[in-house]
Formats: sequence, structure tokens, C-alpha cells
Amino acid sequence: MSANNHPADQSAIEALHSRHTEHFADRLIAFQDEAYAMGRARGQQDCRQWISIAECLPTEEQGTVAVLFDDGQPGVGWATYWHGAKTGFACWTFPLDELGEDRAVTHWMPLPPAPEVKP
Repeated sequence: MSANNHPADQSAIEALHSRHTEHFADRLIAFQDEAYAMGRARGQQDCRQWISIAECLPTEEQGTVAVLFDDGQPGVGWATYWHGAKTGFACWTFPLDELGEDRAVTHWMPLPPAPEVKP
């Protein structure tokens, strides 16, 4: 019994506690299980893997996120690979980069789908 509770109050508290503890514990466990399952599903949905350029290259003009090295320094950037069907030469281009294409790309992954925007 708590030192601050009247004996009659304490017995009521203990009765309510024992009657509802199991129900609350079951609901809490169910909620935790649902949250865990949602988190796992979200992680699997969004889990993209880096693809080595030795394994395959993106489709023509496909926007990608690329691992690149510039003067030996690693980085990540938005890049597009051109296979050369239209230009006669194959290369990576970096649309937001004014410095040119002198970068060594090692891996890439497709850009995620754009979010739906309602006007």
C-alpha cells in the first residue's frame, strides 16, 4: 500500500490495476507489432541498392544518383548516363554541375519516383 493512499482507495486502485493491466498490455503489444510491421514494410519499399557500373548501366537519359570521384575525393551527385546512340559517345553528365564531366562514377541507383503534387 502506498503511504499517500487511504486503505479503501488503495484496494480500489489495486482492483482496477489487476482488471485492466492485461487488456492494456495486450493492446500495447498489438500496437507495437503493427508499428514494427509497418516500419519493416516501409524499409523494404524504400531500400534501394547501389548498382556497380561494372554490373550494368542505367537506361539512356535515366536520372540517377551516382557515387563519383572528383580528383580522388568521393562524392554523390545527380547524374545521367548517355549511351551514345544520339551523340556518338557515351558519358555521364551532371546537370547541376558547371565543371563538366571529368568525374569517375563507380556506382549508381535510380532516382525515386517524384511525389504526387496536387494543384
